[in-house]
Amino acid sequence: MHRFVKTLAIATPLLSSALLASNSADACGGCFVPPSSSTVVSGHRMAISISAKQTVLWDQIQYQGNPEEFSWVLPIKPGARIEEASNAWFETLEAATATVVQAPPLNCNGGGAFGCGSSSGFAGAADSAGTGDYGNGGVTVVKQETVGPYESVTLSAQEPGALTTWLDEHGYEIPDDIKPTIAAYVNDGFDFIALRLIPGNGVNLMKPVRVITDGASPVLPLRMVAAGTGAFTSVILYVLGEGRWTTENFPAEEVSFKDLKWDGDANDSNYAQLRKQTMEHASGRTWITSYARANALFSYDDEFGEGGGGLGYAYLRQIIDDEGSNYDEYSACQAQVQNANTGGLVVSSCDPEAMECPAPNPGEIDASVYACGELTDLAAALVGMHPNDVWITRLEANLPRPALIEDLKLAADASQKPVENFHEAVKSENYECPASPLGPGSVAKGGKGTPSGNGTAVVLVGLGAIAAMLAARRRRTFVSA
Repeated sequence: MHRFVKTLAIATPLLSSALLASNSADACGGCFVPPSSSTVVSGHRMAISISAKQTVLWDQIQYQGNPEEFSWVLPIKPGARIEEASNAWFETLEAATATVVQAPPLNCNGGGAFGCGSSSGFAGAADSAGTGDYGNGGVTVVKQETVGPYESVTLSAQEPGALTTWLDEHGYEIPDDIKPTIAAYVNDGFDFIALRLIPGNGVNLMKPVRVITDGASPVLPLRMVAAGTGAFTSVILYVLGEGRWTTENFPAEEVSFKDLKWDGDANDSNYAQLRKQTMEHASGRTWITSYARANALFSYDDEFGEGGGGLGYAYLRQIIDDEGSNYDEYSACQAQVQNANTGGLVVSSCDPEAMECPAPNPGEIDASVYACGELTDLAAALVGMHPNDVWITRLEANLPRPALIEDLKLAADASQKPVENFHEAVKSENYECPASPLGPGSVAKGGKGTPSGNGTAVVLVGLGAIAAMLAARRRRTFVSA
């Protein structure tokens, strides 16, 4: 029974993503390729957690093409560190926050109707691989390491031309319009992390990464995103913090649902069109807030299935594989979180240099409480925060290339009001009870179904498809940015 609940909890919000096959994704690194490559970055997916103690940025990119190799470059503050992340983090955030539209209710011979459709999803990316060696070559290498299937090198802004020299030496083209962007980041004191695939590894083996910076830094370097993109770049941003966040220097809106309409013939709503129209405001620079919720991590409603509600538990449940293995490990992790004082301050008490982990002070929670096996993203996200006070805000945009001339600044939203992601259409067309008494579940003339046939069957079939999709996802990972 537990396995069904786990699949249902993740599958239901994702149903519409599979039906719509949307092209959404996120991030804020730049992609550099050899001159002969035709790779184009089509989207970025990212998450950011912000506290007074630290800022953590997760990156994942989606691109089109099949390059032999590429380099993914992220501007970072000096002293930032890069760590391996899990694809389960993005999958859980997507499942919990995606917009779901339900058809208006019908009552035909006592039956009911509903349907699903969502704003966005994230498609897999193409394959790539890279070779080469990281000799000094006149460039100061601050730190050199391997992150999952990546080779990574941190280049210091104190070394004049460090990044451009490194890119040139490894055969990557620097577009003319990106050279001033690199110079501007250098002038602002940024270092750079450059990532390449370890030779022999393809995109299916690439894992997301996270970059941890000391202190609060609610700025996303969108200018670097322009490297390797086409005319438009789709972005989804998940923000975790003690309050609802919004954009400061870009317009922000919410989709108006007064015109939300359900089409019975298509078994879908017009939400995708309303979403697109809203994001096109202000010359395409508009971000929409599609979800915002307080205490989203460990709420005790039934939204996320058994064993306590909340996105935090849904994420930790991903330690269980398709055969049900690691269930005992999840149960131990779950109990560990439930026994913690979620009103306390999460701290990282371990000293990575000294390999010491002193006990936290009274009223504090060691971040390791929120780690489960290799699933450490939640633990990293909560450092410096009180879990009960954490909001998750989902921001979305489809930015034209001219909009990528300034970084995105985030700020506290003045309203601090929640934004729900489940909506019921207020209008409908081609959606009515059959004129003839065909009985529950039958199909009327013209292809219109009764309420149960108009929504329920699609959802049941869709849940099976999503379960299979998630099983496949656990056997592969997507490119990150």
